[in-house]
Amino acid sequence: EVRRRDGSTALVIAAKQGRASVVSALVKGRADVNASGSDGVTALIYAVRNGDRDQVDELIDAGADPNRRTAGGETALHVAARKGDPEIALRLVDAGGDRERTNAQGLKPLVVALEAGNDAVARVYAGVSSNEAMLRGPILTARGEGGRTALMFGASLGLRNFVKALVDA
Repeated sequence: EVRRRDGSTALVIAAKQGRASVVSALVKGRADVNASGSDGVTALIYAVRNGDRDQVDELIDAGADPNRRTAGGETALHVAARKGDPEIALRLVDAGGDRERTNAQGLKPLVVALEAGNDAVARVYAGVSSNEAMLRGPILTARGEGGRTALMFGASLGLRNFVKALVDA
């Protein structure tokens, strides 16, 4: 594959620019869906940043790894935590995205979602169903700066539904 000086491929550039038809054509042409530039940002991470659900699905279906890290240690789950789209977050988790993986600041995606005030994404990462309070895995041990847990973050941000779901679980 041809790369720019920064290491970016045509697929990464097209995803960054939100050019869905070009991304689709390159994926169909078997472009490396896990390629990245020197910053480590993949086409999947750009699709998440752009909030393009269809492109996220297409890239995952073609084998994009939701656990690939950027140079800053972020995965697509961390980016989705900031973006705030629970459907994208759920798709990443269902594709094997690791909710326990920390970024360079030592933050798990759940903590990033809580800090960004994205209650719906935090619920996805905590494994709290929208219809019933059910927790999956040890995600509640996630701690951010100062050692605060997800419950502490949720309470400090006034996320009542999230805190109630955690307490009721």
